[in-house]
Amino acid sequence: MTTHLSPSQWGLVYLIAVVGFLLIDGAWLMVVMKPLFTDMLGAALRPRIAIAPAAIFYLFYVGGILFFTVAPVLEQGSWPSAALRGVLLGLIAYGTYDMTNLATLKSYQLSIALFDTAWGGAVTAITATIGYFAARWLS
Repeated sequence: MTTHLSPSQWGLVYLIAVVGFLLIDGAWLMVVMKPLFTDMLGAALRPRIAIAPAAIFYLFYVGGILFFTVAPVLEQGSWPSAALRGVLLGLIAYGTYDMTNLATLKSYQLSIALFDTAWGGAVTAITATIGYFAARWLS
């Protein structure tokens, strides 16, 4: 089976991955992380999420997931290869965010940084797997 996808097929894979990532990460943020961040950062948090920067992050990050985890393994890899690449990318990306916060914010806690970094690895692996199966389905 060939795994060369057209631009429109990649667009559909991207859309599927974005929706998957938004649903999973959105639920996580609202149910798990919002209370933790509220307790830890309190008044430093915005009363409402700034949609534009969040949207930019999600759109670029999911593109990065597909580029760095799905595309390289489609031809001869498997979904565990995509998931492993996702774990590593997520640990790097979320770890960068969390360790920077830990280094610069007085109230940021190591336990939250480690917890959120682990979540980044997990959600990125899940999204990479979704993207992999969507790409296989469309090829």
